[in-house]
Amino acid sequence: MNRIPKGCKNIGAELAEAMERCRASFLSIFASYGYRPFWPSGLQLLETALDKLSPYLKRRIIPLSSPHGEPCCLRTDITLGVVAYCAAHHPPHERPLRISYADRLFRIPSSPNYDIEGYQLGAELIGWEGRGADVEIISLLLEFLEKLGLRGYRLVLGDANVIATALEGVPTPVSEELLSCLQGGNYSTYYATLKKEAIDGDRRKLLQALPNLKGAKNVIDEASVLFGSFEPLASLKSIADSLEELGYGSISFFDLGLVRELGYYSGPVFDVFLEGVGVPIGGGGRYDRLLAQYGVLGQAVGFALNLERLASALSRSDFDAVPKLLLWCGPSSPSDAVALARHLVSLDIGVEMSWHSDASIALDLARQRGLSWWCDASTRIVKSTKDQAALSLDEWLLEVRQ
Repeated sequence: MNRIPKGCKNIGAELAEAMERCRASFLSIFASYGYRPFWPSGLQLLETALDKLSPYLKRRIIPLSSPHGEPCCLRTDITLGVVAYCAAHHPPHERPLRISYADRLFRIPSSPNYDIEGYQLGAELIGWEGRGADVEIISLLLEFLEKLGLRGYRLVLGDANVIATALEGVPTPVSEELLSCLQGGNYSTYYATLKKEAIDGDRRKLLQALPNLKGAKNVIDEASVLFGSFEPLASLKSIADSLEELGYGSISFFDLGLVRELGYYSGPVFDVFLEGVGVPIGGGGRYDRLLAQYGVLGQAVGFALNLERLASALSRSDFDAVPKLLLWCGPSSPSDAVALARHLVSLDIGVEMSWHSDASIALDLARQRGLSWWCDASTRIVKSTKDQAALSLDEWLLEVRQ
């Protein structure tokens, strides 16, 4: 029996097709807005990963040595590669840079998950100056989800600066404990820590309210009263207003206790949820601090999505927009059959060719593939695989393209 290592997987059939369709759609949409594709190195230098990654991700590094004897790890985080590449290859006058990618990650699994491999879609906007970039990248993400035909998705936004402001003046060990509790959703420990620590009255009141400041846009107004100012909430309110104007108000929610796992986030952050999926399919935010570690001045915003989780949420019908049929080529000349297949593909008709000499075997193959239609390339007659109802190819094209 052929085995693969525990935590790894081979993906084929419908899930692989769904993942590929998601990947192609994602890169195409972002390319239309100037995002250029990026292929990251499969290995990262261990010293770089240990220097730049958050404590959470450092614990998940898979170390190894390259054939050249360099201490390395399997690619743990793609954003590191993007920023390093931009810093090394693009001088300041070439920024802002728009990057998109679709590739694998390798991490030591955290319970209850045991997967070593993960698949990510992501985009980064690096070196911009201005508040519109957050809205740009979030709106493109939502456009992508719309074009996949997904329903019931929602965006949850927070801001690292809101939490940082709330924790100002709190001793470091206490603030780290509170942040850890917020990140892990451990609210009983969070409130127990607040109760036992000597924190002034107004700040204690704010920190006690922070985990419950979640919901629709009005929580921003509620928070401004507790902060005594709109200043820590200005970026978040600006994004909220813009998303509402773009028609995304009904799917936008706010969680002012939202903490990202990466310590370099420095402004608005967000998670994306799908209906019926209890964990985010991805998220991101502004990470100016990471940019500064590479000597790049300016701002950056990006996100990553779990490609496998996203594709798994799609039903088969989500990919049926492009009709697909089996083209039986047995009695036709190869050149005529291929020419017909090319013509159909140019009309956005997905085609699988069968060269078997027996029409009944080709028809059975179409049924096994789950295809509703079968076409004889020589006669150009299309038949239903269910009831064998027949149409001319021209009639069928008129019907399916209406």
